[in-house]
Amino acid sequence: MSRTRSKFGYALAAGVLASAALGSPSSALAQARPQITPYFASFYAISPYVKDLDEGSGTLFNEKETNAPAIGVRVSFGITRAIGIEGSIAYANAGRQASISHDSSTVQAGFFIKGNLLMASGRLTFHPRRSNFRGIVGVGYEKRGGAAWDTKNFTAGTKFDKSDIGGILGFGVKASVTPKFALDLDIEAFLHSSDPLLTGKSQFQQDILVAIGVPISLSGH
Repeated sequence: MSRTRSKFGYALAAGVLASAALGSPSSALAQARPQITPYFASFYAISPYVKDLDEGSGTLFNEKETNAPAIGVRVSFGITRAIGIEGSIAYANAGRQASISHDSSTVQAGFFIKGNLLMASGRLTFHPRRSNFRGIVGVGYEKRGGAAWDTKNFTAGTKFDKSDIGGILGFGVKASVTPKFALDLDIEAFLHSSDPLLTGKSQFQQDILVAIGVPISLSGH
């Protein structure tokens, strides 16, 4: 628990420090235009966090998080016309799935275990002039949970590393449907190193979140 809190604290602190480095509190308060964006998303785990794992069966497995739908909310405001700050949190029904490695000579079925994934991030956004596009860079945090990561469901003594910290890179675009209604499309990657099964071999991960949301202004103008 203390390790998880420390990871979340580091992510939050990094986001705050990065934001403060690009704007003074007075300028941020003067130019902030708060906006909240609830969104639906799709989560895609591109790479396995375990490659060619052999748990004594003689069969090599690759294991990864499952692709899943997600919901979330994003809060943002501008520091200057070109730079903004965002905080985002999302929840996905992502569990665990394993498939037989191509290097295995034994033909067996893989497995799927239901789970969930909580994703949070603090980001800076960069808005080119006269454009509806924005670039995204920040710090992200992932927390795995559910039956897939509950040690009570496995052999006594089983342990997992249920959280990761990494970098966020992405871009977004705002499409104005009507003068008072717009849609935000975001594609972002959570880049991190992960070893949830504690094999001693951490793997580089690229988790993709594709989100579409409705931005709602919190200011009176």
